[in-house]
Amino acid sequence: MCVVFVDGCNSPFHYSGSCCSGADAGTVSLYETAALYGEIPAACHLRVDENFKITLPVHGNMIIEMEPLPKALYLLFLRHPEGIVLKKISDYRAELECIYRSVSRRRNPTVIHRLLDEITNPAGNMLHKNLSIIRAAFLKKMSPEAARLFVPVCNRGREHYVLLDASRVNLPHFSC
Repeated sequence: MCVVFVDGCNSPFHYSGSCCSGADAGTVSLYETAALYGEIPAACHLRVDENFKITLPVHGNMIIEMEPLPKALYLLFLRHPEGIVLKKISDYRAELECIYRSVSRRRNPTVIHRLLDEITNPAGNMLHKNLSIIRAAFLKKMSPEAARLFVPVCNRGREHYVLLDASRVNLPHFSC
């Protein structure tokens, strides 16, 4: 059994394997560990409180700040650990609207519908722009490798999903 500190979590992760001896002993990347052993350290998790504040408890309750629209999109991805095919984002419009209304507290239906029309149009740029904003919010606070666990990534041109296991994500209740 070997103890290593996994990038992105700063928590000890115990495992046995060939990299525990010689020059390879020490810190390994989260993704090398996950690939070799098929799991992510239990200490890594994400919490969204009832006010939709996103925090990373294992990172000293680090707060990830985003504007309402990218935050609503991010919460949509967290609610769908199976992933979302971006070309089919319009299938999630009603759910995204519900989340956005909760997060933004905005009530003007004209503005909400315009924003949702833009972000659920897979041919437009708004969806990709907001995915970039989500990624940037995490990159402001951590390394790209650590952020990869928390931001939506693409599964070989198919669905986008968050690598962090859904059991390690605490979300508030939505009425949608």
